[in-house]
Amino acid sequence: MVDARAAATLDEWLATATGDEEMDLLYYEPMGPEPYIWSPFYVQLTEFADKSYALGLSCTHIHNDPTTAAALFFQAWAAAHSRTTSTYPPFLHAPAFEVSPASPPPPPPLLAEKSSVASPASADAAAMSSATFHFPAPAVRALLSSLEPGTTPFAALAALFWLRVTGAADGERELTLALDFRKRMYAPLPWGYYGSVVHFTRARADLAAGLPAVAAALDAHVAGVPEEDLWRAVEWLYAWQQQQQEGGAAGPFQMYGPELTCVALDHVVFGTKAGKEA
Repeated sequence: MVDARAAATLDEWLATATGDEEMDLLYYEPMGPEPYIWSPFYVQLTEFADKSYALGLSCTHIHNDPTTAAALFFQAWAAAHSRTTSTYPPFLHAPAFEVSPASPPPPPPLLAEKSSVASPASADAAAMSSATFHFPAPAVRALLSSLEPGTTPFAALAALFWLRVTGAADGERELTLALDFRKRMYAPLPWGYYGSVVHFTRARADLAAGLPAVAAALDAHVAGVPEEDLWRAVEWLYAWQQQQQEGGAAGPFQMYGPELTCVALDHVVFGTKAGKEA
């Protein structure tokens, strides 16, 4: 854990902070080639001049997923700070994930492609920029009203970004999606499971068909991803990790990107229904 101090008030910082200054609220340590020495997470607590606080969390994909576990970490921290009970107590051990395949399974196509490309060294990585888009509820409702009934907000926004990023591309294209599988399993995990249950999958759609058709294709793909795909990925990653520990596998590889990747976050705002299921 890292303690930090900021000379400005929170309002002053929000009014003037740049993207680089925003990253100063987070402690990040480059990961070396040996996963067993990676820290599960780093927490930086920054105190502003007006006694406001910022909580920065960095963690590796192999230990945690950003869609649920990281969000629950913040929620649990807030509950402890306000002396209340967390709605989603941590669930740290899932016996179902203790797989041990008899022989190394064939890699799923997406993992085979990603593992064949070495991650760039930190010093060689290209500088990245960031942008934040805010979609007010009325804007999202207006977007959904122009699409097929039942279209999810995730599919609508993912299709919108996909079409804008690719421009006037015609024909079928692929989009990488990251889906949380906690509640998609035959034996669902509680929301409080602390670990990585994000499954990466690629959807295809004809971009020339327009926004409604692309959004419908994304929804259909998300709904149709079988649980078997998750277990094939889990077994292969387990075998890959064992080989790496024995010195027989290549180094870590990049999961998020460099291709356009849309992460489904629509489940992160936990409501009463999710609380009953937890």
